[in-house]
Parts: sequence; C-alpha cells; structure tokens
Amino acid sequence: MPVAPIDNNGTVLYYEDTGIPTGSTSYTTIVLVHGAMFHTPSFRPLVPYAASQNLRLVFLTARDYPGSTLFTAAELDAFAKKETQSAALEARALEFASFIAWFIENEDIPPISEQPNADGLVTGGISFLGWSAGNCQTTTILAYADKVPEKTSKLLDKYFRSLLVYATSQTCLGEPPVPGVYSPFRDASASADDKIAKFPSWITSYYPQAELAPISPEYSASLAPRSIKVYEETKGHTVPAAHYEEPRQIPSDQRITPEEYAEMIDSAALIRSQILVETVDPAVYRENMRRALSGYFEDAETGVKKTVWPRAKVRILYCDMDVGDGVWAAQLFERQAEENRKNQKGRDVEVVTVEKANHFVSMRRLI
Repeated sequence: MPVAPIDNNGTVLYYEDTGIPTGSTSYTTIVLVHGAMFHTPSFRPLVPYAASQNLRLVFLTARDYPGSTLFTAAELDAFAKKETQSAALEARALEFASFIAWFIENEDIPPISEQPNADGLVTGGISFLGWSAGNCQTTTILAYADKVPEKTSKLLDKYFRSLLVYATSQTCLGEPPVPGVYSPFRDASASADDKIAKFPSWITSYYPQAELAPISPEYSASLAPRSIKVYEETKGHTVPAAHYEEPRQIPSDQRITPEEYAEMIDSAALIRSQILVETVDPAVYRENMRRALSGYFEDAETGVKKTVWPRAKVRILYCDMDVGDGVWAAQLFERQAEENRKNQKGRDVEVVTVEKANHFVSMRRLI
C-alpha cells in the first residue's frame, strides 16, 4: 500500500497513482483529494481516461481516512476550538505541501513548461484538486502558502500551476447556506443516524440544471424548491429508471455495486473528524479563503507584501446539476472572481461549468 511520509512523526498519507502516460515527458499531474465519507475509491473510474489526456492522476487520501494516519486527540481538539482552528488548517496546508514536494522529488515529474507547446498549451507541473468537503482542507495550501518552508516553497514554485475547487459548498467559504435549501445535516427532524443515512442519496442525485446569474433574493429563493423537489421525489429510496428524464440521471449511488459502494464509504471518519472539520467557525474559513484568493501575504515585521507561487490559478469546477449548496458556492466564487478581475488584483479565479453533471461526475457510468 503506497504511503508518503509527510513529517518526522511517522504521519503518512495513502495515495494511488495512475503512473506516467506511456511515452510522455510533458504530462501534467493532478493530485485529487476526496470529500466527506466518500473517499479515494470514488476517483478510480477516472483511471482509464488519464493517459489519453496526457495526465498523471494521484488520488490522495486525507488524514483519518483508510490508509492515512488518524488524527490524534490533540489534532481533533484543535479543530473543535475556535482559538486553534486556524492553526489546524495551517497544519493541513503544510502536510499537503510536504506530500507534493515528496512526490515531485521521488517521481521526478516534469515542471511547468516555460513555453506553450505546439497546441498552445502549457504542460507539466501539478494541479491540486479538492472535491466537495475536501476543499475545506485543500484550499489551505494557498491560504498558508507563506508558511510553507522555504525549500519546499521554492520547489513548488516551479510546479504549482493551479488549485482546482471541484463541487464544493459554501462551508469552505465561511458563508451561510441559502434559507430553505435542503441538506440532511440541517434537517432538524432527523436524528444523527438518519442524517448520515440520508446523505448518500441526497448528494448523489441529479437536480434541475441551474445557470449562474447575479446574486439576488430572487435567485437565492429559486434554489430552495429545486433542492427539495428531487429529494422529496426519491426520499432516499431506489426509484424506477422510468422516473428520470434520462437513464444517466439515476442517482449515482444506485448505479454502482454494493461492493463498490462499501469500498467508497467511511462513515466512521465522518463521525470521528469530518463533522469537526466542517463546523470550524465560519470566520476562520472566510479568512482562509481570503488569503487563498488574494495571493498576497504581508510580512508581520516589515509590512512588505509578497506573492507566493504567482503562476497558481484557481479554477472552480461547477457541476450544474449539483445540490443547492454547490450552486450557491459557485455563485459566491463567481462574485469573488469578478471582484478580482475588476480590481485587477488577487489570483486568477474562474468558474468553469461542467454541464449536466451532478456531484459525482468522476464516478463510473457518468463519464
């Protein structure tokens, strides 16, 4: 089982690697980190598509999930207390940076090309992707880029091409949900066990396509019935295929085998640590995102601002048939991207729409 050491305390992260595309010396590497409960095996359906796109995919398992080191009691406690939550997020940033540096050095991957190729594409380097709730932790790598050790930072400067924020929610932005938009974890009528039981069908369903538009009370209000309608129709149960406009819109969890499903799921990690991660004080996440998207860090002693990894772009992958929280998050990111463009400062942020895609576009039978 491949694991990477990320500190001097024996902490490791488990990963799976599709390997070098045959004959390629200019491939791009994407490191993908999973979300809540559904972990690394959820990405395996992407394997057959990597080489044809000149990509090397690395599926990285977050702390506390199978194969990676569990959080210590002290680390869990740091997530639980507001005064230590920023430090807990910074620690994740340093771990991710350590993994990327380790992978670069051990696998000798190509750096970002200095010039575009014949097709006008910049090749090589690494993109770092967080999926869903995973973004609460993966976005820290840019938020705390100034805290990364100098040697590691200089190495990553030659490789770090983008942060990919795939199908996230407003939680990692530190913003509240839209009133009335359904989530089993906000369902006051559900017990703790019921919330966990409802989660898979809710998150894997297809919802009516939603176009991004300027934020307004009317737009926000439109998300609530959209979210409720689909979930109320299924109520978490298997529904005949004829119910759906297209067979491919059957909820993702109904289109995999029980064995595949069992391998993808880790409810224990959700209970043990994921809920703590997602209930970090919103103000802490707002500051985390501000730092990540600004790209500038002020030296506490001199007041001088510096940029770390200036070539690193931020791309928001918005699935337009995602749950309401996903739509709202994309809308908030679009607003931030527009502000960055208008003010001509901050990182290059762009929202990219993945059409007719639900929260699980990377799973088999959806590609």
